[in-house]
Amino acid sequence: MQPLKNARLAKFERSIIRERTQAELEAARARNKKGGRLPALTEKNIAYQ
Repeated sequence: MQPLKNARLAKFERSIIRERTQAELEAARARNKKGGRLPALTEKNIAYQ
């Protein structure tokens, strides 16, 4: 019975994390923020090579 309770709790926690993440992404979009990794090369670096 205990593993079933743990699984339910983990599923609940994942849903809360998912909701918070989606809310934060929507808020960032509203502020015109773009996420993700920065490019490794910039135009200046490319012109130098």
